[in-house]
This record gives sequence, structure tokens and C-alpha cells, in this order.
Amino acid sequence: MGDGRSGGGPCKESSAFIADDSAFFMEAMMGGPLLEYRPAPREYLEMERKATARSEYLRGRIRAMAGAGRRHSIIAVNVASGLNVRLKEKPCQVYAGDMRLKVTATGLYTYPDVVAVCGEPAFEDAHLDTLLNPLVIVEVLQIGTLRQDRDGTLGRRS
Repeated sequence: MGDGRSGGGPCKESSAFIADDSAFFMEAMMGGPLLEYRPAPREYLEMERKATARSEYLRGRIRAMAGAGRRHSIIAVNVASGLNVRLKEKPCQVYAGDMRLKVTATGLYTYPDVVAVCGEPAFEDAHLDTLLNPLVIVEVLQIGTLRQDRDGTLGRRS
């Protein structure tokens, strides 16, 4: 794994930086030259498991995820609680916010607001932190990110 500065051309999206590398991050934020580095999924998972903030991954691009506001959090908790009550007598598990999901068809790694799995959960590896077989995925949409949520992340989950 390199430092992300070798090879590739100028980055077209400011979200392609890797947040762990603060000098690289500052360079990107200041509008300086930013060369694109596209880590493999294995590298993303290694970085993500050590990171203090969550990020999404798709085809070598890593995008930092914004924190949720009060209303968003209340809605997500209410949905998770409702699902949990509704599925109580079934062999299901409900995860709220912190369960990473891999969409095998697209290679997207993301953290939906609420995920439910019934039956035996399938995970990508022995870390048991990347779910592969959700039955229900819930994403709380916000007016400010509605277009991105509809055109971006949600479209990649199908």
C-alpha cells in the first residue's frame, strides 16, 4: 500500500482522498494538486477498521460519511426499534447505523441507517463487521442530501 501520491492523474472529486493522511487531506482542502489513489477493497477494509470516522467505498473511491443530525438520528432509531419489535419472534437481527454492508453486485461498502437480516447472517470475513445478506435496508433521506442519496448511494445498493 502506497501513500496515495504516486501514479494516476489529478483527482476529479475531492471525496477521493483518504482521511487518515492529514497532509494529503490538507493539500486537497487547500485546492492543491491531488493525485488519485484507488485502494483495493482489502486495503479499504484495513484502513476503515482503524479509522475514527466512517467512509463508503466504491470502485477504489473512498468518501467520508457525514454525521447525522438530531432528526435523522431520531427517525433511524424509531425505524430500528419498530423493526426490532416487529421481528422479535423471528430469527432476525436489526442493526442500526454501525453495521457495514457490502453490495456484492457493485462492490459498494456502506453503512445504511438500519439493516435487518433474517436467518443466519453472512459476513465477508472473520471480523464479522461487513454484512452480505440483508433482508431490509433503510436509509433516512435528508432534504440537503436527497439528490445524492437517491442518485448515488441508494442506486448502488440494488
